[in-house]
Amino acid sequence: ASAFAWAPATVTSVTFHPERVAALADLQSAFGVTAGQPLSRVAIRRGVQALVASRAVEDVAVELAERPGGVEVRVTMQLASRITAVDLVGVPRRERAAVLADLGVAVGEPLLVATFESGLERARTRLRERGFFAAALEPQLEFDVPRGTVAVTVAAALGRPMMPESGETTIT
Repeated sequence: ASAFAWAPATVTSVTFHPERVAALADLQSAFGVTAGQPLSRVAIRRGVQALVASRAVEDVAVELAERPGGVEVRVTMQLASRITAVDLVGVPRRERAAVLADLGVAVGEPLLVATFESGLERARTRLRERGFFAAALEPQLEFDVPRGTVAVTVAAALGRPMMPESGETTIT
């Protein structure tokens, strides 16, 4: 699109890929760019931001193609999968709530991979601060592409905590 001449032009059509999306009309409305309106970088940028802000879309690419009478706008979306299950394996009961909060994932919500990866790092850091210096978290994502869903499992290998629990004192 960088070689595209942004001279005054009219949008001739707007197509979305994938085409089979449960809430396509909502996403088209959020994007806001429609056939017949003047082509605008600002409108396209706002449309991309609105799609990502919807949390139904994780990433967006927009391509422009000159056509007779104006410009075709092609919007390719990477849809966010909805979480159907979250399972923590090997996480002590007293740490579960904090790890889940750090991960920032919940059943029914979209899985935003970059946010999830940041959450994994937050959870690792918190566990290390709590004395699990060898803490390792291994995510497993089971996608059901036709349904647009994902089951999230995080397996933890924590090792022994290296500091006393609150209220315990160790004297050697």
